[in-house]
Amino acid sequence: TLRDAGSKEKQYLVDLTFNISTRGRASSVDVIKSVPDDRRVAREGSRAIREIQFRPAYEGNKATRVRDAKMRYLFAQELK
Repeated sequence: TLRDAGSKEKQYLVDLTFNISTRGRASSVDVIKSVPDDRRVAREGSRAIREIQFRPAYEGNKATRVRDAKMRYLFAQELK
């Protein structure tokens, strides 16, 4: 797992791709990589992304769907 300089806490992260709907909701979430490489970490990261409310993209005054957005999600605390 990754560690911050001087910190003894483990850091968990997940790299993901997903779509963002015109209402700002994530869908079609795919995990590219998780650290550590653990199914539970990947599942929790994917679940967390689905709970986030994103700002949709706009073209003029119309909200549009975003495809293949990429994001690295860092967990604020250790998974238990």
